[in-house]
This record gives sequence, C-alpha cells and structure tokens, in this order.
Amino acid sequence: MHHDLSPHAPASVAITDANTDTVTRYLEHRGIATEIAYLGETEFELGRSATLGDLALIYRVEDHALLICEIRSLQTPESLGSALRQFVRFVLQLNGTLTGIDVVRGILPFIAQGAGRQLQERLCRVYLRRGARAIHRSDGDVEIEFAIHSSHCTALESV
Repeated sequence: MHHDLSPHAPASVAITDANTDTVTRYLEHRGIATEIAYLGETEFELGRSATLGDLALIYRVEDHALLICEIRSLQTPESLGSALRQFVRFVLQLNGTLTGIDVVRGILPFIAQGAGRQLQERLCRVYLRRGARAIHRSDGDVEIEFAIHSSHCTALESV
C-alpha cells in the first residue's frame, strides 16, 4: 500500500510507549503501516520498514538519531529520483514535528568504479549542496548526516 505523508498531525509527537519509537508512532499516526525489517533471511532485527509513495524505507532510531538503513525505489531504477524526493519530504516533515530526534543519518557505501561510483559521487554532492555533512569513514563509505530542527533541514526543500 502506498501512502503520501500529509501535514495532518499534531505539532509534536513524544515517545510514550517504550516499545515504539517516535518515528514509527509518527508514521502510524498518519496511517502508514510499519513492520519489523530483518537483515536478509536472518532473525536479526535491522529496524522498521515503511512504504512512502515510490519509496521503500528501512530505518531505526538510536540515541536521538533516525538511522536510514535502506532507501529503495519500488518502481523502475529511473524512478529513484521520485523516491528520493519522497524521502526528502519525509525528512522535512520531521523538522520541528518530532521530539527526541536531532539528526537523520545514512551511509553511502563505497563503490570502487564504474557507473555506480559516478552515481554515488553525484548523490553525495547533491546531499552536501542541500546542507548535509559528509563523514568519510576508513572503510571508504561516506556517512551523510542531516541535522533537523535547524536551517540545514530547510535547505533540502529544492531537491
């Protein structure tokens, strides 16, 4: 089932159920179902999954951070732009709405060469232009971090 996020929510959502994180409660309040996401075919819980328009999202919340584990287009590879725009709308809606979330983080995995490497570099440049901070890790991956509740988040609007 595909859902669009709409601005029909209370101004602030606080964690009241110790078993449910604030992002999951935010999504479910909007009628967007979430479920446990597992690492591959294992029983290891990676986080929660949700579908937002063309976007399949796996996330978890740790230490006041929304960690993006996976973003995937549900359509053709060409629709990745639409899925990323949906993700940006999601991050923008979190700004000033949730309590307990200060930052959104994700990893761009290292790709050695070819078209995948060019796409990774392009995506990293787009994130940086939108106010993200890039942290280059020793394994070659790049951690992207967007602060929310700040002017950095509003810089994402033009994606």
